[in-house]
Order: sequence, then C-alpha cells, then structure tokens
Amino acid sequence: MTQVDAFRSCRPFSLLITTSHAFLLAQRDINLINTDVWGTCNTVTSQAQCDANMSWFASSLQASCQVDLSNQVATAVTTLNALNAYDLMRNVACQVDPATNSYCYVEAVANADPSSYWFYQLPLGLPLGPNITQNACNECTKDLMASYASALNSTDGARLDGLADRYNAAVDTLNGVCGAAYAKTAQIAESNAAWVTADLPRASSLMALCILVMVAGALCDS
Repeated sequence: MTQVDAFRSCRPFSLLITTSHAFLLAQRDINLINTDVWGTCNTVTSQAQCDANMSWFASSLQASCQVDLSNQVATAVTTLNALNAYDLMRNVACQVDPATNSYCYVEAVANADPSSYWFYQLPLGLPLGPNITQNACNECTKDLMASYASALNSTDGARLDGLADRYNAAVDTLNGVCGAAYAKTAQIAESNAAWVTADLPRASSLMALCILVMVAGALCDS
C-alpha cells in the first residue's frame, strides 16, 4: 500500500487510542505517554496535509468495506469513525491544562479514576465507562466537551457520526454529576455520508482493515 507513510507520519491519535498495543502499554509510564502525545501533536507532516491524508483513507475504506459498514461490523465502523475524527481528536489530544501545563489527556490517563478518560473515546462512537464520578468535573473535560460541541455544530459535523451518536447522552451524564449546564448539548446534523466508490483503489475489506490496524499498531514502535 503506497500511502502507508502518509498514514504513519500523521500518528493518528484517533486510531492509536484503541488499536495500538504499544500506545496502550505506554499509558503505564507517564513520561512515555507524554512523549507519544507530544509526537502526535508535532508531526513533521503538517496537520492540513494529515487531514487530507485521513480523508483519503476514509474514502478508500468506504469504497472497500461497503458490506462491512452496512452490516455495522464493529472494526469497520470504529475505524471509519476514527479516520473521520482525525482532526478533532488530534486537537483535543493536544489540549493543555493551563493550571499544570500538562496535556489533559496525559492527566486523564494518569488518574486512578478513569472518569475523564472515557470522554476521549466518544468520537469513536464508544460509550462512556460506568460510574462517572466528580473527578470528571474539571476544566479539561469541560474544554473537551466544548470542543466536541463546536465540531458537531460546524460544517464538518455531519462526518462525525460516532460522536453524534454519543455526545448528548454523555452531556446528560456529565451534567448529572457536575451540575446542570456544565456541558452544552449540540445540534446534531444529519449525516451526509455516502459510500464512496469512484476512482478509488479497491481491495478486500479484510485487507483494508488489516492494513489500517497493523499500521496504527506500529506507530509507537517506529
């Protein structure tokens, strides 16, 4: 696959967070995960070029995996959600807690209570974990949810199907713990996604998915 370098060089946080075993292991070491997040935020390839690269991969995946996507095969759907959420998730991964000058994501990972961590998985269409506590009531989570709401209300909102499916329910959960209006609901745009088939290389859905998962898994090992 000739575009592998274009994928790997962008270090997509949206795929690292769920498919990279090395990235998940790095979360046990605060210094290592901080280095990995810094690398995600400071790619040699520009963010604009990475956005374009991920859009190409999303279109390619839609072309190759129409049946799997129509059948809601979890790996296909989560991978597509991750590719479409690349720009948003890169931005939120790089948010810094002004009180500590640390990455908010790193703080969420380092906390023994995972309440804040679960909110980072919403753009992938994954639900919150159980027992969200008041540890999630912090400026980082508040800014994270504001970023999500802004993205859903933007022109790109219709592409964020995973986030659209989970966001307002997460708002209800967070507001129930932190107080009314802690996070704002969003106007969910109707998805305009279509299965793209024109002028894109076709491969078996299994091959396309395996390539994406293997590449994502190798990002932290390179």
